[in-house]
Amino acid sequence: MLEKRAHIDHMIKALDSALNIVEENNPVDSSIFISIINGILLEADHKEWLKNLFPEEKVDAIFDFPQEEQLELEKKWATLLTDLKNVCGSHHEGKEAQALIKDMFTMFSVIVGEDTSLILQMTKTDLPEEKLTIPLPFSKEEEEWLAKAMKFFLQKEGIEIEE
Repeated sequence: MLEKRAHIDHMIKALDSALNIVEENNPVDSSIFISIINGILLEADHKEWLKNLFPEEKVDAIFDFPQEEQLELEKKWATLLTDLKNVCGSHHEGKEAQALIKDMFTMFSVIVGEDTSLILQMTKTDLPEEKLTIPLPFSKEEEEWLAKAMKFFLQKEGIEIEE
């Protein structure tokens, strides 16, 4: 019974977050909306995966933002994803694209609480064999564009990552 209650509470949290995003970013691309809801629903899986990389206290801290701050981050994430989708297909080295990529890494640093370059420099042997499923609202072509834009940004920052 407690497990069902926790599941229902989690679903309510996802719906509250979704409504909050719609109120702020009207209209929201449906793929972004679904991505954020799925991210909330897969939170437990993400926590377990991250525990392979970080101490449990660190993982708990990543997911333990106050509700108001969590809602604000979700709004910013929805706006950022919308802006990224809007520039997809433009020159990935362009000023606007690179500013959005920088914003994305800044947001990751806020959430993780440390420099994301440390995470990016982990080798494949440091990462768990099981892939982390992060529902993103991008088509295959958009994902390829995003990967190029991120790679360019990281190289500009002096960070080389293994492929």
